[in-house]
Amino acid sequence: MEPRSAKDLRWLALGLCAGAFLVTWLPRLFWGLWTDEASTFWMACEGWREALVRVAMSPGQSNLYGFLQSFFTSRGPWLEPLMRAPSVMAMIVAGWYLKRISETLIHREAGWPAAVLFFCAPDVINFGTSARPYAMALAAALASFWYLLAWLDGGKRTTIVQYLAASILTLYFHYFFGFIFVVQAIYLMARKLSGQPVGLALPVTAAIVLPASLIPLVRHLLLTAKEAITFAFPTPPTLLQLLQMCFHPPLLLILGLGFVLVALQKQKLRWQPVALPRASFTLLGVWLVLGPVVFFLAARLTPHAFFSTRFQLWAGPAFLLLAAWVITGLPFAARRIMLLAFFAGTILHPGNILQSWRDSAMSWREPIEVVRSLSAKEAAPVFVASGLVESGAMDWQTMSPATHRLFAPLTVYPLRNPTVPLPYQFGEEVKDFVQKAPKARELYLLAAADSGLGPWMKSYMEQQGYTAAVSPVNDYVVMHFTQSATSARRQE
Repeated sequence: MEPRSAKDLRWLALGLCAGAFLVTWLPRLFWGLWTDEASTFWMACEGWREALVRVAMSPGQSNLYGFLQSFFTSRGPWLEPLMRAPSVMAMIVAGWYLKRISETLIHREAGWPAAVLFFCAPDVINFGTSARPYAMALAAALASFWYLLAWLDGGKRTTIVQYLAASILTLYFHYFFGFIFVVQAIYLMARKLSGQPVGLALPVTAAIVLPASLIPLVRHLLLTAKEAITFAFPTPPTLLQLLQMCFHPPLLLILGLGFVLVALQKQKLRWQPVALPRASFTLLGVWLVLGPVVFFLAARLTPHAFFSTRFQLWAGPAFLLLAAWVITGLPFAARRIMLLAFFAGTILHPGNILQSWRDSAMSWREPIEVVRSLSAKEAAPVFVASGLVESGAMDWQTMSPATHRLFAPLTVYPLRNPTVPLPYQFGEEVKDFVQKAPKARELYLLAAADSGLGPWMKSYMEQQGYTAAVSPVNDYVVMHFTQSATSARRQE
């Protein structure tokens, strides 16, 4: 029979997870789409057959995700939450597998604390409410880990099949999440060195099947490698950023405050940590730091800065498992305080609540609506800067912003105005293009607020006799240029 304390902790955990969804997850589902989410819409909006074609010519995208997302893409008021529904469902699956992993790897009472930490973690909330493949890749990666542990615990042949299915899905949802197999291999070696039995059936089968499963993706992988230079970033990551990615200072602070609250209960703090095998500690340590360190070094030594939270999201659960291990070593009353403190510090933090219940700073919906409202009477031309960094390396001058993938937000939120393409980067080529472009008596600019394009174009257009009305919206700026009748006659 389940102890009363375990039942109470389970209901507390379920209540906190439900509270996290209502307070933080739910409002974010209605945010306008940001640049990468708009790219998802562009790939999926014409049905699954066209999605496969469009993903095939889009480097770095997931064929499987584009196919699945095509069934969750439509117009109307539910456009945004419908697109994000697969990510929400995937994170629920991921949380369930993390719970099972913590119960197997740490202790049977560590499952619900791990679930609370997971569903309240900022990165999980962020990617769980984003129409991108990272949540699905994380769910598949955690499922792969769970089936590996189940097989080591005496699983049957069907467990190997389940492991292979989850592992192939991991690769198909996102290539970079395949680094999790390096962590798994190190864990198997650690178990072997510690004297624990490790069979060869699963590792050998995986070593054959997983590389073979990538054969259908060879052409797309080659395209991604060919276009990789377009994803280069000028500023390499710092050591501080590496430490922040591995150890999550805000979450450490919240956990520390939880311990302070426990100490204030005027009870003797008794921490009796669960004894973990050396291989399990090795697993958690390698899982926590190896991937971020490798991607950090790659970003420092090459021009390709793939050091980003979304690419190393699969490493985040290791920190949560370690935190669950620490919490499980406390008495029941202290565990309850720790979980309540974590919920309060993440979900109920006033800044987080305000952020969740207002428009996303990266949303394209609001600035495009501003252009629509300003041009309600006359559909004047709009200069639109792409939100994708790779646009600068392509022939952007000949693109149609209304239909091209580099201007996908206009596919999601179309404008009736004629549109003029501009790249993400601002430079002399952009200046020449704008100066040579035909000018109407009324023009608009839609660009990133931190781009040098806005200030330069405002100055240039004013020199041409235009007046400029500037409307900052989220992370963007909308400029409305109007030419006086006198200036227009002078140019004529």
